[in-house]
Amino acid sequence: MKHVIVGNSYSAVFAIEAIRRVNPQDEITVVSREPYHVYARAAIHEYMSGIIGDKQIYYRDHDFYAKHRVTPVLGRTIEGIDSSTQAIFLDDGKKIGYDNLLLSPGGEPIIPEIDGAKGTGVFTFTTWDDAKNLRDWVKKQKNPSAVVIGGGLIGLQCAEGLKPLGIDVTVVELAEYVLVRAIDRRAAEIVREWLWVNGIKVITGDTVVSVTRTKKAVSGVRLKTGTRLKCNTLVVAIGVRPNMGFLKNSGIKTGRGIIVDNSMRTSAANIFAAGDAAEADEFISRKKEVIPIIPIATLHGRIAGANM
Repeated sequence: MKHVIVGNSYSAVFAIEAIRRVNPQDEITVVSREPYHVYARAAIHEYMSGIIGDKQIYYRDHDFYAKHRVTPVLGRTIEGIDSSTQAIFLDDGKKIGYDNLLLSPGGEPIIPEIDGAKGTGVFTFTTWDDAKNLRDWVKKQKNPSAVVIGGGLIGLQCAEGLKPLGIDVTVVELAEYVLVRAIDRRAAEIVREWLWVNGIKVITGDTVVSVTRTKKAVSGVRLKTGTRLKCNTLVVAIGVRPNMGFLKNSGIKTGRGIIVDNSMRTSAANIFAAGDAAEADEFISRKKEVIPIIPIATLHGRIAGANM
């Protein structure tokens, strides 16, 4: 049997390990748009700040693929699926057949329409390359200062990674407090106090509506309340949306994400989904939700791999 996995992050890794616990002989192929071996996206802020280096960012050994007899196809993106012939199509024209297919393509950064935001000095923060590009940029600035849009996990980790580089950092969050989807107001006050103590300013109940520029780069931002902040770096970190563009004409049922049952099966035969792109039952409400956090992705991967 041949298993093909689209994606190379947490849900993919845990699916590979689950498959191998059940069946050591089946073929496994992993397709990833990133060119890297398995690395920890949750650690890219520590990489950016210099706490860890190239070797420490990997969370599986370099022989992971060989040890688990996985064929990696890295630096390639999926263009489409033909569920009738059980094949996927890549951006280089290659066709890969499958018996079971796992879709774990992750999420794409949400980038709102902000006047003046297109151009140099504006970044997202979800991949290792994002961290490298942001670090290289701020190191070139004479007096680096950054505004991070978003007080969720991604935004706060980005701010935490920027501060040790000697950067003046301000986090702007639209909600009334930070980490609004994860913790309550009292806990958020504790987090905010810790941020202030460590030199990270926080503005809540507001958002960036426009970016001012010089000829070369960002010079500042204007908030909805009219407040103006000077900065030469802007990071958009308000969250991610499921990467599903390749599903056009696939016939796979989607909502906010790729809809799956409790076995991580999609509406198409022999196709599973997991991680940030999957819309699965939320444990308490039993409603279908997309929950883009690592513990959910790893659980999805285990379930999908075992059932595949």
